[in-house]
Amino acid sequence: ISSMALLAAPAGASTLIIEGAGDGHGVGMSQYGALGYAKHGWTYQQILAHYYTGTTLGTTSAKTIIKVLVGSKVVKVPIERYVRGVVSAEMPSSWPMAALEAQAIASRTYALTTDAGGSQFDVYSDTRSQVYLGVAAETAATNSAVAATAGQVVTYDGKPATTYFFSSSGGMTENIENSFIGSTAQPWLRGVTDQY
Repeated sequence: ISSMALLAAPAGASTLIIEGAGDGHGVGMSQYGALGYAKHGWTYQQILAHYYTGTTLGTTSAKTIIKVLVGSKVVKVPIERYVRGVVSAEMPSSWPMAALEAQAIASRTYALTTDAGGSQFDVYSDTRSQVYLGVAAETAATNSAVAATAGQVVTYDGKPATTYFFSSSGGMTENIENSFIGSTAQPWLRGVTDQY
């Protein structure tokens, strides 16, 4: 939040105006924050641990299938191929490897922990979930990041943790219950300082 001001109003009432910057819902990993941390020498493990409080890395099987709603059709995609079709659609492939690796793990974990379509499909192929463009999105750099982190997922208390991410925070991320009204507080989705 860049500035706050309390303005006087008639009859003793007051209005709180909060001004800030950022792009996205503010919960989980800030992609531009990951870029900044990667440029300052952080590893993908450090980036993920910063944004997802109290988490560790676990693994999932390469045999896992993700059901993706593409247009009006559900496509079944092996998880690693799915993540290859997401990373450069969500983050510029020219960014440092640590940022791309963090995105790969966040995207893989998100796909495992969401059920956007109930039993019919897991994720949308657009921003309602995360952008999936298939083979058309793949680049050498993003495929290297996916391969280097193959099977890795973010876990909390031994289970995959929903890994929301967004573009930029403006200096601080947000607790899930404050951004997604009606959501239950989650210990790994707590607001953290985001200096980049």
